Amino acid sequence: MTIIAGLKSHDSILSKLDTFKRKRKARLEVEELNKESRQAIEMAVSALTTDDPKQYQLEEGQERSFIEKSSQNSEGVKNLVDKLLTWINNELSEHRILVRDIQEDLYDGQLLQKLVEKLAKIKLDHPELTLSEIGQLQRLRGVLQTVNEVLHVSETWASQRWTAERIQQKDFVAILRLLVVIARQFKPEMRFQAGIFLTVIIARKLNGKLEYRYEREYITEVTETLPAGSPFDAISEHHMVLQAVLTFINTHLEQVGLHVNDLSKDVSFLRKLLLISFRILIHFIEIVSVWVTITEESVQLI
Repeated sequence: MTIIAGLKSHDSILSKLDTFKRKRKARLEVEELNKESRQAIEMAVSALTTDDPKQYQLEEGQERSFIEKSSQNSEGVKNLVDKLLTWINNELSEHRILVRDIQEDLYDGQLLQKLVEKLAKIKLDHPELTLSEIGQLQRLRGVLQTVNEVLHVSETWASQRWTAERIQQKDFVAILRLLVVIARQFKPEMRFQAGIFLTVIIARKLNGKLEYRYEREYITEVTETLPAGSPFDAISEHHMVLQAVLTFINTHLEQVGLHVNDLSKDVSFLRKLLLISFRILIHFIEIVSVWVTITEESVQLI
């Protein structure tokens, strides 16, 4: 009996060891899969962005953003950049300046200062040549303060779209937004496509691992705005009201198998329909009134 008990105990230990090995193997496989999936995600993000996230040593909780390549190479963004470059070079032609790259040529504030001076017909008291990053940042702050004053925008509003720090870091979104607003102020006849955006991938280090999220950063409004009081406003509002009324009518008419395509053409039909509906309603109310009266009399008789 003792031998049998010992064998059973031995088998139990072997069984537990096998179970432990299987669980350990499964855990290692899961960890390997997680590692491979993280590497795949990082490779995919690296292929999508203009920068490689692995180049930056992010601290725990720190974030860094990257422009998605496909959005930067989109037709809308390319056309916008070309239009802005043509405009800037035309304005600075008298200085024999040729801007080729918006990010690389404007980040230090020197050309931005010349552009603002030319457009606003002012002279800014900032040194033209500043090699240190601190000096560049100070000049950028001064230039942007002047820009905000010329554009009649508050510091709070502007800081949500561009800052000296973001411009100096060659933030493509901030630079484009700034140039679009300046162009609209000083060359209002210049038109930009509505709804131009860049997709930004934000990398964040959490628990020692990189996590990613995507955000759309709009450079131009989703719909172009027109000056208040424009005749187009009245037309647009009138059209919207008609469409709302038409939708409301068809929502209810579809229940009886009817549909209206044009209010102006079907107005006589609608008038007749409303008249008939009103008469039916009155008739129904009379029937209900009689039925209620009869019911009350029946109850009294009971």
